[in-house]
Amino acid sequence: MRRLLLWAPAAWGLVVEMKSGPLRRLRRRATVEKVHEIHYLHEDVDRDLKWYTELEPKRKDVFSYLRELWVAETPEQLKAAAAASRGNGRTQTPTQTKDAAAESAAATKKKLASRVRTGVACGVLFTMWIFSSDSLYALGLAAQCCVAQLEYFRMAIASGASPARRIVLCSSVAMLWAACAFPGVHELIFPLAGTWIMLWLLLMRPNCSSITDISTTLMGLFYCAYLPSWWVRLRCSPLWQGPPPWQGSPLVLKPLLAPTATAAVATWWTCLGIAVSDIGAYFGGKTFGKRTLKSIGLGAAAKASPNKTIEGAVSGVASSATVATVGAFCMRWKYPLLLGPAYGVLLSLVALVGDLTASMLKRDSAVKDFGDLLPGHGGLLDRLDGFIFVAPMAFILLPRLCGCLPPA
Repeated sequence: MRRLLLWAPAAWGLVVEMKSGPLRRLRRRATVEKVHEIHYLHEDVDRDLKWYTELEPKRKDVFSYLRELWVAETPEQLKAAAAASRGNGRTQTPTQTKDAAAESAAATKKKLASRVRTGVACGVLFTMWIFSSDSLYALGLAAQCCVAQLEYFRMAIASGASPARRIVLCSSVAMLWAACAFPGVHELIFPLAGTWIMLWLLLMRPNCSSITDISTTLMGLFYCAYLPSWWVRLRCSPLWQGPPPWQGSPLVLKPLLAPTATAAVATWWTCLGIAVSDIGAYFGGKTFGKRTLKSIGLGAAAKASPNKTIEGAVSGVASSATVATVGAFCMRWKYPLLLGPAYGVLLSLVALVGDLTASMLKRDSAVKDFGDLLPGHGGLLDRLDGFIFVAPMAFILLPRLCGCLPPA
């Protein structure tokens, strides 16, 4: 009996080991396999994250973006920066091609959400800026013009040109300051700046500048400073005389009825018409677009922007005409149902000219965007290209449409 009691625990342990040993080994094997599975999963996640960080451009603040625009001065540097920004991409294997459509749809949805967020934020800031004082308005436009010029010159440098950037930047600031403070001499700044630029190219450079260098420099001053400076002339113009014709309207708040409120409100409605035209053209082209611009004989425009369609252009024109009609009623134009749609159609068409001009410049330089300052939109010049050619036309028409011209 004593021996039985002594051997009983050992026998019981042997039985338990015989029953649970294989189970423990199976559990251990399953645990090891699970660990390997988790390890492989982490490797996949790390690889995907690495690809994502290589593919997506890193977020930069404004100062580093401006430094990047200014530092890269040779085509080789710009090509190296572009290659580093794009990354090596992701090499698709046959097993990954079946997910390409899903990845493309997700990327498109993400880009659209980013565009919407950036557009709403820019719209709020833009409204606050338009209704600021004259000096702040001119200062804000001068800053935008300088950034746009640096983006344009970076694209030109990548194409082999060597523009005189410093002289153009200084001339642009002087031009916008004159448009605000001394509108009578504003139009003289451009020829004087052209003379200053040629003196700089003749006296300060060791070698003769090429036709490409000279034309690129003058184009940067004309395209990114002189044409936008008419927004300052429009917003701060002395042509706006007397009280606003829509004073007392419930749609306009009393704080906006300042001496320049007439110009500010008219400028805001014009800019809104341009922005809505761009939005309507984008979604209209995505939804209904079938015929490209080439189908109506616009060969150069179609090559500059192959994705633009007739349906998209019509959608943009209709959207702009609708907004301009609402604005004409709010500003109490004399014939809102006639002048509002006509002004909106003209806005959309001239903005389309600016958009196609920017596309032609980018097509010649083999770049997709002027920059990457605004998420989902590209560079600042990509966002403002439709506003550039509208400014002189709006300066001529808006005071007459609003009835604010002084008596002859």
